Order: sequence, then structure tokens, then C-alpha cells
Amino acid sequence: MSRIWGVLLALLLITVLAPSSIAQLHVEDAFPNIPSYGFALDLKDPYDGTDRLFVAEKSGRISTFWNDPSATTVHTFLDLTGKVYDFIGAGFYSLAFHPDYENNGYLYVIYAADAPVRTVLERYTVSAADSNVADTLSVQTIFELPKTNLLHFGATLEFAADGYLYVSLGDDGVPAHGQDRTNFHGSILRLDV
Repeated sequence: MSRIWGVLLALLLITVLAPSSIAQLHVEDAFPNIPSYGFALDLKDPYDGTDRLFVAEKSGRISTFWNDPSATTVHTFLDLTGKVYDFIGAGFYSLAFHPDYENNGYLYVIYAADAPVRTVLERYTVSAADSNVADTLSVQTIFELPKTNLLHFGATLEFAADGYLYVSLGDDGVPAHGQDRTNFHGSILRLDV
């Protein structure tokens, strides 16, 4: 019973203190000279020594710009809008640069596709002619995971210090999938890419 009272007290304090905390919040546009993004959902630094940032949008567009508050130019790095199923919770999810991106130019992306609805993990390579553009012909599909429900989409990609690519996957609307070792939905995968 004391746990319930503790939760209720915490909610009461948040309700009472939140308005004054919000009033003290200051939001500043870090890059005021670049166009606004429709639905940006991932921001990554490839750590390749170029001091660029990459922004991914839910629609499947990845763009890049200089990591400088005075930056004005945005380049479309990779446009997957023709492949991405952008519907409610579905869409483009995440990108990750290989730890040795500076030398191999590998970029990994994960998104929802349709006909049939599925989660797709792919690898692209940066263009040899222009480091602000990915080579669309270099695409390699790592895996595709069919979905049976239009619920609980989502995925995140991150490389860890161990060099493996970690992939978190939505549970496809069935929370028990996370406890089922024969089903990848609701799991975190560790891939040796």
C-alpha cells in the first residue's frame, strides 16, 4: 500500500511543480539557418572527422549539414521515401554509421516497408565521388522481418564498443513476443556485420 501512496505523492509533486519548471525552460534553435524538418527522428554524427551531422526523417529522407550554428546548406544524403511505408507508427526508424565509417563508408538503416508489411535492415555505402551522398546502387539487405499486425512498429540501430550492431525491434502488437526466443519481434538483436 505504501508503494501506491509513493506513486500518488510523486504524481502530485509533478503536477504542482511542473508548471513552474516549464516556465523556467529555455529552448534555443541550435541551427537557425537550416530549413525545419517535417518529422525528424534521428540525429547522428558519423565520427569521420568531417564535423557533419545527419538527420533522418520519418518519411525516409536522410540529410546532412555542417555541425555549425551558422550552417545554411543541407544536402540530401539518401532518399528512401519511395521504399518507406510511412503510416502512423510505421516509417523510417533509425540509422547507424559503422565504427570504421571513415574508411569503409558503411551506413545501416532500418525502416518499415509494405506489400507485404515488414521491417527492413539495409546497408549502404557512401558515394566515392561525393561524401554528401550515399550510393543507392550499393544497397545490401541484411534482413527483412514480416509483420502480422499494424501495431508497435519501431526499431533503433546503435553500434556498441564491442563492434556489434544492436537492433531493437517493436513487438508487432504482441507483448509476449519479447519473451519468445523463436520470434525476433520485441527483441534486441546483436549482429556481427
